[in-house]
Amino acid sequence: MTSSSTGPSEIGPQPPENGERRKSLPLGPQLAAEARQAWTSYDPAARRTALAGPLSVQIQTVTGCNGRCVMCPMTEREDRPGAHTMDESLYVAILERLRGAGTVRILAPMLQCEPLLDPHLATRVRQARQILGPQVVIWVTTNGALLTPERAGDLASAGVDVMEVSLDAASQETYGAIRQRLDFSKIVANTEALLARPGRMQVALRFTRQQANAPEEARFVKEWSARGAIVVKMGVTNRCGSVSTFERLARSGAAPPERQALLAKDLLFRGCLLPFARMHVLYDGRALFCCEDWREECVVGDLGRQPLDEVWNGEAVNRLRGLIHSGGAGDFEPCRSCSRRPPMNPLAQTVPGTQSAEERR
Repeated sequence: MTSSSTGPSEIGPQPPENGERRKSLPLGPQLAAEARQAWTSYDPAARRTALAGPLSVQIQTVTGCNGRCVMCPMTEREDRPGAHTMDESLYVAILERLRGAGTVRILAPMLQCEPLLDPHLATRVRQARQILGPQVVIWVTTNGALLTPERAGDLASAGVDVMEVSLDAASQETYGAIRQRLDFSKIVANTEALLARPGRMQVALRFTRQQANAPEEARFVKEWSARGAIVVKMGVTNRCGSVSTFERLARSGAAPPERQALLAKDLLFRGCLLPFARMHVLYDGRALFCCEDWREECVVGDLGRQPLDEVWNGEAVNRLRGLIHSGGAGDFEPCRSCSRRPPMNPLAQTVPGTQSAEERR
């Protein structure tokens, strides 16, 4: 996540020279830089982006999850696919194509899954590090259930830069109401062991803000910050309409800093920035337009059959980028149903030129 004037070594959560972990992740500057580069690189007249490839990539090396969380579509899906693992030759081929583009700043070997279900995850991290180079930040987000000290050591040695554990609660009771089939005490123990181990891998704790955990937010931040973790707070989304209980789960308004961030984004850009900067690859090589598209309604190419440029800068993806760029995200799924879509944010209506599809008609 970087701007055109920022080199890869300057953008990610790089470790300090003394080998100690940083106490914060530069997420704000990274996201802002990525937003500027991604949006300004797109040419609406030519319907192409000047970027030779994505700035960040998610690759689904395995499908499925060992938990069931109230804010995740995995819990509601009746058509859950069977377990699949990405073929190693396909994975390596994708990495080599990304290296050729020379644009990737962040790689997450995970998408719509629990990544530690992949028994070969450490090997894949090593392959990514070897092929993409030391400047790329490798980021893994996990529920922590399988993150034993041994597994954590393997992944750290393989080259993971950031290990983020999604916890979302400060108590067993709240955790059980949000995250089911998982053992809170075991995950806390795994996370504490992770924080205690020496090394440069940064450790983050994710707190997905929702009604159930609202009373515990301050406690969560205080307790895990005191342990040395970096706390990352995020809002719950409806995953492009795939979470039917979203309205009940979501809090009734963003905190002031989040609201200010939304306003700033809407003043600068008229639509979602993700499709202009990121690529999301399923286990079989198909590329999704958006990571939130759990229904796979918008597949824009297949890296198992097509070259990178044909998927990243092809007609299918650029037609949809053009709609977003002109304020027309409401014209197609999955964006029409997304809770993050700017026209669904009242602040977006104050920005000149930002209109919903209905208003433009």
